[in-house]
Amino acid sequence: PGYNYDICCMFNGGGFRSIIPNIVNKYQGKKYIGRVDCPNRYGVVSIEYFKILKTSKIIVTANPSNWEGDFRLWEALLMGNLVLCDKMLLPSKIKYPLENIKHLVYYSSSQELEYLINYYMNNENERIKIGKEGREYVLKYHKFSDRVDEVIDNL
Repeated sequence: PGYNYDICCMFNGGGFRSIIPNIVNKYQGKKYIGRVDCPNRYGVVSIEYFKILKTSKIIVTANPSNWEGDFRLWEALLMGNLVLCDKMLLPSKIKYPLENIKHLVYYSSSQELEYLINYYMNNENERIKIGKEGREYVLKYHKFSDRVDEVIDNL
């Protein structure tokens, strides 16, 4: 696919998330950092937001405080590009958990994130393989319809 960016980080964040854009900004290649203005994030599909995700070789995200697997993570995984995400505390608690270095790559510190960005920019085949497997896995097990079925099964 045609890439506009080597890497993107689609938030400015708070807490731990606030340091992630600074780490991404250290990367010397083409990057996009920040939010895409959208009047109603949950009521309007932002074409620009998805275009940036789709045309970035690596998408860096971080879970909000006290939350795992937010919309941004699932949207990023659906693009089919490599997703780097902060380590989740309880990934095995979800049905069909995401596996590190198979569906995405987890990082535990800012130093590790910086290393992983450079590693995967220099290892294209691995980056592409993980991104593709992540997308296929999400489409197979983590669609909105899967969540509805899971809720109904647990009622």
